[in-house]
Amino acid sequence: MNSEKWRIYDELLASVPEGETVKAVRRGNFWLLLESSGGGCGLAQNITGDESWPLDDCLGRPLKEVAGRIKSWDFNQAAVGLAAVNAAHNRPEVAAAARAGDAFDSFLSGMAGKKVAVIGRFPWLEKMAPRCRSLIVLERNPGPGDLPDTAAEYVLPEQDVVFITATTLINKTLPRLLDLGRGARVALVGPSTPMTPLMFRHGLSALSGLVVTEPATVAGVIAESGSCIGLFAKGVAKVNLTRPEG
Repeated sequence: MNSEKWRIYDELLASVPEGETVKAVRRGNFWLLLESSGGGCGLAQNITGDESWPLDDCLGRPLKEVAGRIKSWDFNQAAVGLAAVNAAHNRPEVAAAARAGDAFDSFLSGMAGKKVAVIGRFPWLEKMAPRCRSLIVLERNPGPGDLPDTAAEYVLPEQDVVFITATTLINKTLPRLLDLGRGARVALVGPSTPMTPLMFRHGLSALSGLVVTEPATVAGVIAESGSCIGLFAKGVAKVNLTRPEG
């Protein structure tokens, strides 16, 4: 049973190519950016907000080895691991093949009259509410109107559409959330999302993330503002993949 919970992680790690190394890692309050020697750039959220832990031990190491840190229970290390996974997958050729645009705009037409839950307090959710029969936001640190993330056990099985922040790959809650949402249309969203179709093997209907097109620009944004809105503003392409029908 335990190996089943790790399957999504093991498949992601198996997909990281051999022969590439970590070229650079940059970090801000909220995000980190990892560049590989093969030209890939991956983002992940710095969910602890801790900027004091060292990154130099990643440099020059095999990308696949560093990606293995995604399974760490040290969430700082797990974030580096996820960024390494994303450096392998979130590349310009993905942007060329994917549908461009904001995640929630892409799915607005499918939310009419539906019960919708969002794991994570994303910007711009207010524009979704008029379209939905109901909209529930679950957050680890809930704000006004939010439910705590522990409510997922009760809420997700009743939903038609579920959006899950990809930071759940870091804190290891994603496998359980996918199990709870298996009766719904489920999308993994946010800059930390690995844009690879192998994610569709695990009950996901859609992926929405970012491809870094200008690493230096994004590194500057991360260092200066660190905000989610700032990260979306420049140096990246918003991309969406949908599971093929049939």
